[in-house]
Amino acid sequence: MGSERHANTITEPAKERPVLYDVDVAVAGAGLCGTFAAIASGRCGARTLVIDRFPSVGGNIGPGMIVNGGLDREVDGTVPGGFSGMSKEFIERVRALRSGPADRYPEDASICSFVALEMMRETDVHVLLSSAASDPIMEGNLVKGLFVECPSGRVAVRARVTIDGTGEASMAARAGAPMIRYLAPNDSDVDYIRQPYLNNNCPTYYNDTQLLCIVGGVDLRQFEEYGKRETELVEADEAWGRETRVIESYPAAMIPALHLADAVGEFVAWRELTPGVRLSTGRNFVDCGGSVVLLHITCSGAIDPTDAKLMSLLETEMRSQAFKAVAFYRKYAGGFENAYPLTCSTFLGMRGGPHIEGEHTLTPEESFAGRKCDDVLYRNIHEHLHGGVESGFDVPYAITIPKGIDGLLVCGRGAAYLRRGHDPTGMRARPSMMVFGECVGIAAAVAALDGTTPRKVDIRRVQRKLVETGVCLGEPERLRELGLA
Repeated sequence: MGSERHANTITEPAKERPVLYDVDVAVAGAGLCGTFAAIASGRCGARTLVIDRFPSVGGNIGPGMIVNGGLDREVDGTVPGGFSGMSKEFIERVRALRSGPADRYPEDASICSFVALEMMRETDVHVLLSSAASDPIMEGNLVKGLFVECPSGRVAVRARVTIDGTGEASMAARAGAPMIRYLAPNDSDVDYIRQPYLNNNCPTYYNDTQLLCIVGGVDLRQFEEYGKRETELVEADEAWGRETRVIESYPAAMIPALHLADAVGEFVAWRELTPGVRLSTGRNFVDCGGSVVLLHITCSGAIDPTDAKLMSLLETEMRSQAFKAVAFYRKYAGGFENAYPLTCSTFLGMRGGPHIEGEHTLTPEESFAGRKCDDVLYRNIHEHLHGGVESGFDVPYAITIPKGIDGLLVCGRGAAYLRRGHDPTGMRARPSMMVFGECVGIAAAVAALDGTTPRKVDIRRVQRKLVETGVCLGEPERLRELGLA
């Protein structure tokens, strides 16, 4: 029988789908956290499959090209004692393959994808790329695997345990888990958006994202000399520069050209894309050597990454802005006469977005208070606190379990920890997410191999495996309290 149309919805006829894989653990999303979860699960002996919509693994540290911050330099502010176990091995392998300094994002991203894929192969993790996890396979409130859209069509993946590493917790949401999509304003002394990212124009739905544009043919030294030229601005240029605040960010030598380009719509450095969402263009270039530099395009504000129309607008406008920026500099700025855009990062990573309401939802207040819990997965030292392991907080297993749903664990920024965009607790730091992924992968493997569900898994058994791999759950006295030493 054909599809029936009801108002603004269409009923999709039921169809049988072939089972492409039958595994112990299926990971939806090979982003940073999902990648480490898949490798950890495979190393525990679980038959593991990782699925990703992109043709390479690593997410933010892979096809997302890292974009900003660092791959590993936040480790001392988030992970007690620095890297250990699997994350240490990963970082050491990446460092050994670098041809130059750290933080050359395009190179590091390529190396990270390669190393992660090699580590998956070494542990017999199955990898299904250019394929999108679309819906969970449900049996009541139990997730039994995933439906996947891939070049073969829509297929099924059976799994004893499923990990949602999609970032937006889309598998959990489609399974019917309660979600936290935004935060109401509160009177807490803790900023849910870290300064200077606090934006009072969108206090509940704040989020931000960046696109990395790689530009070739640039003489950066000549450009810097161009920017230092003494320039006396005419009244109109100076008034416009102060009104738009461009004068606070760009050298005076560039203000006349920026004003002219803005007036004719050739290039507008900052503008509102849609109410509450602002687009801005980076003014500083990162030198990668060999006449290659990096340029950042940023969007911030009321961004919901599950809004398909909004995300398409951001993708098109930010990529267009990158091209226009290069054309502007080539036309007006010294050192850019031979510049050309090489490529941009594959996708827009987000700092914030919706996340599950977990069996426990971790708050910044708890983090700053140094919360401890019996189901600790690892210890996080957020950069606002100092003084060693005991100055941080426990990351609880319960933030990975969505309320009302079993058979599913959620890792990465889809897990249950409160924030708006640039969270203040250090959870989102890349070293933290490496460890988080490893912990969730081990928990999933233990549950699957023990023939139980994530909700009923023996947490002490999980914790013992974590300690064996070098994950920090606390000082020796704390381990004795937990019965782990």
